[in-house]
Amino acid sequence: MPDEIAELRMEVAKAHELIRVVKHDLNNDRQAQVNFERHLERMEKKQDKFDERIEKLEEKLAGKIEENHKVISDKVDALKDSLNAVNLKQEKSVGFYGGVAAVFTISVTIILFLVKLLFERGH
Repeated sequence: MPDEIAELRMEVAKAHELIRVVKHDLNNDRQAQVNFERHLERMEKKQDKFDERIEKLEEKLAGKIEENHKVISDKVDALKDSLNAVNLKQEKSVGFYGGVAAVFTISVTIILFLVKLLFERGH
């Protein structure tokens, strides 16, 4: 009987040790779960901050793109106006020089006609 009692005490001690280990593991698991949840919360906060920074950057870039688009558009319009002015000047120049050439041609033709008349009468 004392051996049986000693054996039972040994089994109770093993059971107590097993319970202590299980409680310890359970506490570790709970702590790990809490740590994991905290880690997830921190990651979510970081993700939110990252998303906010991305949104601000997108807004800033959109504003700069609009500014650049306006500047480019204004410069293209100014270039179009300059080209139109150059084309108008060229058209006026062509018209002027065309008129001068026409007057010159008519004048030379009249002079040649007069010279021909003069020389034909003289013969």
